[in-house]
This record gives sequence, C-alpha cells and structure tokens, in this order.
Amino acid sequence: MTVQAIGIDIGGSSIKAALVDHRGSVEGLIQHPTPQTGRGVADRCAYMASELVSNDVVGVGVGSAGLVDSANRVHMWGPHVAGPAPIGPAVEAATGLSVILDNDANAAAFAEVRLGAAKGFDNVLMVMLGTGIGGGIVIDGEIYRGSGFAGEIGHLTLDPDGPPCACGRDGCWETLVSGSVLDAAALQLAATDSKGAVASAAAHRRPTGQHLMVAAEAGDPGAMEAWSAAGTWLGRGVAQLAAVLDPDLVVVGGGPSRAGDLLLGPARTALAHSIYGDNVRQHFSMVASRFGQNGVVIGAGLQALEMIDG
Repeated sequence: MTVQAIGIDIGGSSIKAALVDHRGSVEGLIQHPTPQTGRGVADRCAYMASELVSNDVVGVGVGSAGLVDSANRVHMWGPHVAGPAPIGPAVEAATGLSVILDNDANAAAFAEVRLGAAKGFDNVLMVMLGTGIGGGIVIDGEIYRGSGFAGEIGHLTLDPDGPPCACGRDGCWETLVSGSVLDAAALQLAATDSKGAVASAAAHRRPTGQHLMVAAEAGDPGAMEAWSAAGTWLGRGVAQLAAVLDPDLVVVGGGPSRAGDLLLGPARTALAHSIYGDNVRQHFSMVASRFGQNGVVIGAGLQALEMIDG
C-alpha cells in the first residue's frame, strides 16, 4: 500500500486537488473554478476531497491564498478568495479524515524545502506567482507565520502611483508582476496584433501568459518585453525583501516560473542593481520552483502526511 494524502490548492481562479505521497508524486489531479462565496469554497473543497478518498488516504492538506486561521482551519479573507470559509470542518465532515489548513505559499515553501529546489537550505523566501503574489518565509528550516498572517508579500507597495489592486490599494507588487499581469499583457498584445505571435499561439482561444511565453520563446519583441518588465519588477521586489530577510535562497513558483530565464534573467539583473549592500553581503541564488504549478498541492499533501507521521 502506498500511503497518500489529499493535497488541495485554493487559488484565486481555480481549486486543484490530487493524491500526494511521501516522494511528492501527484496522482488523479482534478480542477474546478473557485466559487465566489466562502461557503461555496468550503463546499467545493469538501466535494473534491470526497472524490479522491480511498483506503490509502490518511489525511488532507489544504493551502489557501489569503489570510488563514490555521488553528480553526478557516480561510478568513483574501482579495482573490472569498471568506470566511470553514474549509477544515467541511472537508473533515465529508471525508472523515484529519485536515490541516495553511496559506498556499507556506505549503509551496514546505514542498520546496522538503523535496524541491530549497532542500538543504535553512533560510528561504518563496515567491508564488498566481492570480496574485503569495509569500512563504522559511527561517532556520521552519515556516515562519508571525502572529498568523506573515508572508503577504504581494501587497507590499512598490509603486504608489501604480495600478489599483484587488486589496483596495494602489501599486501593490502583484499589480506589477503576477500570473494575472502576464495574462493581461498577452490579451493586450493579441488585441493589438490579431496576426501576431501571441494571437497565433492562442489560436482563437483567450490569450494567457502561457501563449505569451510561447511567443517570447519564438523571439516576438512585444512578448519578450512583457516578460522583461515583469522580471524587472520581480527583482526589485525581491531586493526589498532581501534587505529584511537576508535569505540563503529565493524560489520563484507558480505558473510563470515555467518561463525560466525569460522571467528570472531580468529579475536577477534588477535584483543585482537594486539590492542594498551588494558589494559586501553574501550573494544568494534566485531559482525556479521544482514543482511549478503543483507546488501547493504537493506541499499541502506533504504537510498532511507529516501531521499523521508526527
């Protein structure tokens, strides 16, 4: 028997769930749109978990984008995910299994530290690019949660005159680089040139960051510029956080991390130009996540397995 847990990733656009084992292997991935109400989110998670239950499953881990009350297993609030959402109680009632709830970026950081790009590092910053930006902070090998809500790095103000954010303020980091920003850039480029590289990659579908990546890899100047702009803002934001956290490693996760050097190349350049004390501080690497879009599912599942093992 292969012992497994159910890992659930509640994002601003969709909820993903899958079976996860101790090696971080993923099986039976399912995905649904994120409901608009907190109760709807909890019920959808319960339904998806019940679809995956088997005799091999010993627990459920959930990573949710936003402010999470881990003790009571309730998603409290987020600009992209409605709350409050009693996720833990709903999933437990539907499956009869123990449930652990954490912030989604914390779950992704857990996966990277245990099995991924950050294995062997003690002090790590995880930057998750999705509908917005989430952050996971690892200090001395453990997830740092502060008083409960640490890691909401997407809402650092990087440009006070910047675009409005879903949180109600202007110029938050996630309005300058995120999956949503790259989707919007793809949509604009396709609308500007209906026969261009982005529109061709989309092939009559709604253009997304994935199509922007394909176009940039083919050398389209507009697409390359969009990735460069996003990477520059990524590097500038990491520089601000590095001045506070001084990490050993920065891991960039979520769908956009699959673009590799299209994003991370300009990010590293901007980081080198922006970081405080670059000539004397110990240099750290900024790398792509090993698990990409599945990082939260895997991390949440691993957290559940560790909860049971412990």
